Amino acid sequence: EKIVIPATVKMIKSYAFIECRNLKEVVWTEGLETICQDAFSMTALENVSLPSTVMEIGAGAFSQCKNIKYVNIPENVIKISDNAFAKCPILKDAYVYGTVPPVIPYTTGIFHQRAAPVNVYVLPGYKNIYETSIGWAYNVDNHQTIIKDDIKNNATGIKKIHVGNNGSSIKYKVTGRVYIVEENGKTKKVII
Repeated sequence: EKIVIPATVKMIKSYAFIECRNLKEVVWTEGLETICQDAFSMTALENVSLPSTVMEIGAGAFSQCKNIKYVNIPENVIKISDNAFAKCPILKDAYVYGTVPPVIPYTTGIFHQRAAPVNVYVLPGYKNIYETSIGWAYNVDNHQTIIKDDIKNNATGIKKIHVGNNGSSIKYKVTGRVYIVEENGKTKKVII
């Protein structure tokens, strides 16, 4: 039901856990960089919160996972291959933290073959950048995604922690060890 990916693992190879239908939880550790094709396809995962070190998500990596409700895609992801989250029927929300949109295919998209679009929450001020990026524009035009510019109001794991004497506080947890700090009305990214 649960596996732990050690920090020494840099890549999860293609089909590594395909059809492990009892796999509900993965404990991710910093260090993982690549998740290859269909690595977790057809598992019972309920959510995907990848570590900040992940840079690439392979084709169909989490496809046909019927229990995934949300995914957190960290800022360092530079590429998400076709159908990475296809046929995930209850996947409702994706939180994408990159200031540069990850490269995604413009022919099939990453949330393909779903009854309803996925809400993709991006950092404030980045909605237009995502909507006009070639692959992301395809996903929007083909009703696979709805890009929303309010990640901080919808992020999971909301917290408020005092940070310093100047009254700064962490308003919400973003993903893994990445936090957004609001200080004097400005938003900054902090990795702890």
